[in-house]
Amino acid sequence: MELFSAPFLALVGCWALNAVWPLVSQSGLRTYPPLVFTEAAFVLGFLFLLPELIRRREWKTFLSPKAACHFLAIAIFYGTPCLLYIAALSYTTPSSAGVVAEIEVLYSMVLSAWLLRESIGWRQAAASAMVVLGTGLILAHDSGTSRWKGDMMIAASAWMYQVSHILVKRLPAEVSPTAITGGRLFYQSAVFVIPVCGWALLRPTHAAWAWSWPGIGCAFVEGAGVIGVAGVFWYAAIRKIDLAKCTAFILSYPALTMLLSWLLGREAISAAQISGLAVTLAGAAWLSWLMIPTGAPSRLELSADAARMTP
Repeated sequence: MELFSAPFLALVGCWALNAVWPLVSQSGLRTYPPLVFTEAAFVLGFLFLLPELIRRREWKTFLSPKAACHFLAIAIFYGTPCLLYIAALSYTTPSSAGVVAEIEVLYSMVLSAWLLRESIGWRQAAASAMVVLGTGLILAHDSGTSRWKGDMMIAASAWMYQVSHILVKRLPAEVSPTAITGGRLFYQSAVFVIPVCGWALLRPTHAAWAWSWPGIGCAFVEGAGVIGVAGVFWYAAIRKIDLAKCTAFILSYPALTMLLSWLLGREAISAAQISGLAVTLAGAAWLSWLMIPTGAPSRLELSADAARMTP
């Protein structure tokens, strides 16, 4: 991994944006309900990328009849856990959310064994056990509190990201990272406006739009940066840098989330959170390195985005 190369800088940018994701989301929830905030982020993220999509004429890629259903599936399987992650921050803390989200690496291994019929060796099992143990420390620490509900929402929905990643890997190689991210945001905006309208009709007193510039600013940062630009960065990085190195690097983002959350006074970091982070990162990094492809392209296709939790 060559330092200061464009792909490496893209990876660093993705890592940093992932770290601030739960912090920005939680700030936005002070003004807007999760469903409204998430839809606003999807729309603003797409509008941010739209000029570039028009300039490159890449909007045709995801609007073509042949690709529409494929991009729609990507949007649903990516947007749903994204919404649940943001909603979970109404209950849990940014640090706990970041650590629990690492369980996605375990889902990657399980799908690899199920769909590709790959055997699971003792080292993979041990690494997976470490991921589960680290996540379990957070869940046990939050048990009996409102945090537990948020933690479970994240842990139970992370598998959907893996399905989305598999669908992305089946797109033609010439589809650019910008087109993938822009198409995903377009269909996410179109799909999730339906539950927003339904929620507004059922609860009109809670659906009144508030022109809060801090809230709108959080939605813009969420959509344009954390969901939009981070997605472009990630796909650009994994096409030029070894997958295992990208994965091992990106897995460390919860450490920055925890540090920023503490520095901003969002939460007091407990020993259980630090322990859970350490065990989970160690297990996730070990598992990622064990998944280095050995001449089998299918494994690369399945696990390419093993640790990517962005919107």
